[in-house]
Amino acid sequence: MNTIFYIHGWRSTPHKKVKEIQAHYEKEKVVGIALTYRLEDDIKTLKAHINPLLGNGDNVIVCGSSMGGFMTLALMQEYPTMPFRIAFVPVNPALDVLIRMDEFLGQTIESYDGTITTTIDQTCRNQAITVQSRVRNFSPDDLASVSYHTLIGTEDEVLTYDLYRELYTDNHVTYIKSGHRLEDLKPLYKLIDGFMSSFAPAN
Repeated sequence: MNTIFYIHGWRSTPHKKVKEIQAHYEKEKVVGIALTYRLEDDIKTLKAHINPLLGNGDNVIVCGSSMGGFMTLALMQEYPTMPFRIAFVPVNPALDVLIRMDEFLGQTIESYDGTITTTIDQTCRNQAITVQSRVRNFSPDDLASVSYHTLIGTEDEVLTYDLYRELYTDNHVTYIKSGHRLEDLKPLYKLIDGFMSSFAPAN
């Protein structure tokens, strides 16, 4: 089986996008993980879900938007040698998550749909520093065998991507006419379909 993981952005939740993706991929499993904003802990949680699937012979695609795109970039460094089993699709990735942590440090934030509240404490900030450093400081050789492709909206009203272009090769980027929120998921589905067709047969 193929399993698709969706990682949401800042103050979002995974529920809406998971439902939308699942409706498109009726025969696949779609999983959403709610971020705690303790990003090192969140990576451990994601790996705890992913590793048993890979161990059972399943294939995995991880996609995420904004802060979820940042987390997708961080997570793909954990799987450098499995290009035919796991793939990654960052969407409009935010590379400076520390700005958000500093802006809301000591505050309790609520998701836009009101279903999740989280306090941004010093642990959140410290873990963001660690993960952000990992995403920004790596050798291109580290990603040479990683299956990934990034979607970036050319009309993004929230983020700019000069730093992304400095760090990551354009060979793995598709630019689409979109704002920060990816409303039309067809470009995402196209990439997911391509990765699925390249995978080894799943159990």
